[in-house]
Amino acid sequence: MLVRINKCYKYAKAHDRDLYIDASRSGFLDDFDKYFKVSEKGIFLNISHLLLLKNVSSLDREKLKIIADSSFDTQSVFDFSKDYDDQILVYEESGSGDESIFVFEWLLLKEGVRKHIVNTIKPLGEYDALHVRNSDYKTNYKKFFTDINDKIGSKIVLCTDSYACQEYAKKFWGEKFHIVTNIPDTKGESLHENKKLDRFQTNLDTLTDLFVLACGKNLYFTAMKKGWISGFGNLAKSLHERRDLVQKLLYK
Repeated sequence: MLVRINKCYKYAKAHDRDLYIDASRSGFLDDFDKYFKVSEKGIFLNISHLLLLKNVSSLDREKLKIIADSSFDTQSVFDFSKDYDDQILVYEESGSGDESIFVFEWLLLKEGVRKHIVNTIKPLGEYDALHVRNSDYKTNYKKFFTDINDKIGSKIVLCTDSYACQEYAKKFWGEKFHIVTNIPDTKGESLHENKKLDRFQTNLDTLTDLFVLACGKNLYFTAMKKGWISGFGNLAKSLHERRDLVQKLLYK
């Protein structure tokens, strides 16, 4: 989600356009301005701002939502090298990448979200952080825990989307193990794009986990059974390596 948003941000800056972000269709399934703020002009974190313009006031949200769907197997119809004449451009596409961290160079946390994250991390002190994704994509987390057991310190914080993984970790590490986010038992369904869950709480927990991982003394994460690292794990790793950026987002 953040990779795609940053791609549109760069396009908007390059072509002197306003950027409107609609995160209600996928990913967060909620308006971005509940979690983030931005100091730059011309960036709107809620698509409803677009409807305030007089010359598009007759359009409704559904008509603005989507021109064409794309997926991993479909080439996007949006050409990012082209300067379109059209007044309104709509882009939606799935996919991942390494550029998600760059949104945090222009995106800021809302104050309530920032305080929640800081108040969660502060009491932890020094800890090793672990990330396991094990819902839609699967991880051999039992082997992962065994492999890193001799490397980790006296306090472990696990961030995961898997109830089963969290329950196993409690037994595996005992008193060493600390929880910051209690995972609901979704019977294997993913937390992201899950409309059955409280979206604000789920998204707040997701952002909290992200910065908990970034602030760990050491960060350990495991690859999927398909051999690659999840986008969330990649972002946590990038933030862990950019302590200056974490400091700016949480404390300045």
